Amino acid sequence: MLKLLCGYKQAWESKNVDSLRELFHTDALYYTTPFGAPLSGLSAIEEYWRTKVIPQSEIVFDVGRHVFLAPDVVFEWTATFRRADRDIDYYLCGLMVWTIKEQKITRLWEHFTKQAKNRGVI
Repeated sequence: MLKLLCGYKQAWESKNVDSLRELFHTDALYYTTPFGAPLSGLSAIEEYWRTKVIPQSEIVFDVGRHVFLAPDVVFEWTATFRRADRDIDYYLCGLMVWTIKEQKITRLWEHFTKQAKNRGVI
C-alpha cells in the first residue's frame, strides 16, 4: 500500500503518465467526482491525466491520515500546483478511496475542495 501511495505521489509530481501502468489495473475505474460516472480503463485514466496533470507545474502532493482496510485504502490528501496557462495557483484538499487487487489500483474514488488564486492578485 505504501509503495502505491509513493508511486502515485511520484507520478503526479513528475507528471509521468507512463508510470500509471505500474499503479492501475488495465480495467480500473477512476471516479473524478463523488457522484459522476467513472473513467473506465487505463487508457481513459491516462488521457485524463494528460488533460489535467500535464498543464500543472510546481506540484506538491501529500498524504495525510490513512487507513488500510483490505482491500481498500482510505486517505486524506492535499495538493498544490500552478497552471501557467491560466496564471493561477491551486490548493486542493480531499479524500481518496482506493480498492487494491494484486498490488494495483482497481478503483479510485476522490472528492476534493479547490481554492484558486490568480498570481496577479495580491
